[in-house]
Amino acid sequence: MSYKNLIIRNGKFLSMLDSQLVVKRRGEETLSIPIEDISIILVEDPYSNFSSRVLTELSKHGVILLFCDNSYMPTSFVLPYNQSYNQSKILRAQICFSKQIKAELWQKIIKQKINNQESVIRYCNNDDYTIQYLSRYKNEVEINDTKNLEGIASKMFFSALYGDDFIRFTESGINLALNYGYSVLHAAIIRHLCVMGFNSNLGIWHSSEKNAFNLASDLIEPFRPLVDYLLYWHQDDLEVPLSKDIRKKLVQLLKRRVKMNQKSLTVEYAMEQVVKNLLNIITTNDFKEFSLPEIEPIQFLENEL
Repeated sequence: MSYKNLIIRNGKFLSMLDSQLVVKRRGEETLSIPIEDISIILVEDPYSNFSSRVLTELSKHGVILLFCDNSYMPTSFVLPYNQSYNQSKILRAQICFSKQIKAELWQKIIKQKINNQESVIRYCNNDDYTIQYLSRYKNEVEINDTKNLEGIASKMFFSALYGDDFIRFTESGINLALNYGYSVLHAAIIRHLCVMGFNSNLGIWHSSEKNAFNLASDLIEPFRPLVDYLLYWHQDDLEVPLSKDIRKKLVQLLKRRVKMNQKSLTVEYAMEQVVKNLLNIITTNDFKEFSLPEIEPIQFLENEL
């Protein structure tokens, strides 16, 4: 399993030498990394140049390449193509996937998302009022979340973490950091979906015609509270544009650990397991087991990993 996530800040030129990605950096020594070790590359330097072979090899190895704008926000990425030998079979299975099973999956996803939000509140400020309501909401989530408890819970969750005046999607340091962190997690899930042959347009719940990655938008939900958890401890450090340190911490979330099936897994490996579980369910049309991550206490103010 590839595990390294690279941030290119001053990459003059990226090329291949044998099976190594070679990064020539301005004013620094050249860096060489085995390409099979790489999961995601985030390119922040707008002047970085790539050889065509680099792009080809990254795609062959299922590496996601993200490009950032002048504010360091991810704006586009390069995806691997035809990574799975049975894409047509999986596409047919997705098209024919049982609506009832999809509804049950979405119910479980939302329950786990709210459960993780409740855990984050416990680890951050232990707000009894919010914990009480989130606990109630997760137990009341119905098939297809007809009461929109996801939205209600999220509004209460954000207020408990960032204050009653917090409004999502305004131009603030917190929102910018949330968007950045979610984009990184989203890209990591897309990578696993592509490698395993999914068509990410076809979601479990999300079905927007303007979203080419509806399925990734579904699967990210239980992972989102990790970003919220990290940023709670760094609210005073958030600025526009985001600092290099905050961006690094958000990318490193993929190395943090969550619990799945009573085991401690890195976030990125947990994502891979979620996609594998979904693949098994879709191809068998049998909802047996669908494990999702549980957020455990993390020391976010410790030294960098």
